[in-house]
Amino acid sequence: MKLIKHDSFFSDPWTDLDRLLESTLPELYQWNPMRLSGRERSLPVDVFEDEHNRTIRLEIPGVAKKDIELELENAVLSVRAKRIEKTESGETTINLNRSVTVGDDVEADKIKASLENGMLTIVLPKREQAKPKQITIA
Repeated sequence: MKLIKHDSFFSDPWTDLDRLLESTLPELYQWNPMRLSGRERSLPVDVFEDEHNRTIRLEIPGVAKKDIELELENAVLSVRAKRIEKTESGETTINLNRSVTVGDDVEADKIKASLENGMLTIVLPKREQAKPKQITIA
């Protein structure tokens, strides 16, 4: 299985900077108006590929199955989830999302998703014509 490396810093540096500031200066960060109205965060993702499937894994701890939406459109898989965090001052809704280009070689009708211990695993089977074929030399 081949691991396709992805560095989230280059795809969304503002979210990473936001997390860094929040974790290092929480008392100064509390005034942020986005904190009161909900937050947007990008989900960390791993993409694996073999000759039969493309597998996407996302970490989404504390999110129930009913709060996750998956959508495949124009070869882009979009994952949206909602997590409610309780704080001393009330509840904060955090919107988690990630979009991954999966290619046109997947069979949309056979996609399977499972959630176990905060890890969402999505298996995208490849179409038959997209699989590599061995050619013998005569």
